[in-house]
Amino acid sequence: MPKKRFTPEQKADIVIKGLSNTTSVKELCVEVGIQPKTFYDWKQVFMKHGTEGFKSKGDQTKDQEKETMKKEMNRLKELVADLSLENHILKKNDL
Repeated sequence: MPKKRFTPEQKADIVIKGLSNTTSVKELCVEVGIQPKTFYDWKQVFMKHGTEGFKSKGDQTKDQEKETMKKEMNRLKELVADLSLENHILKKNDL
């Protein structure tokens, strides 16, 4: 039987549910199909890093690249706006 994969959000939800004391950790683990050790490992990661701790290094790198690209795009938009204004002023003064 193949191992079930959980998204970072699913892992966080499972940990939160386990912390809420509405069900025992053992019952929760049986319900979702994980070992109690896995739950406690996830809990430790979640308590230190939140949902971000469950993301793979590749996902974190992609998020960082995406943020860098957004900043660069905003910088370039500002530059285009400044140059457009400058161009408009120069054309207006020529007339």
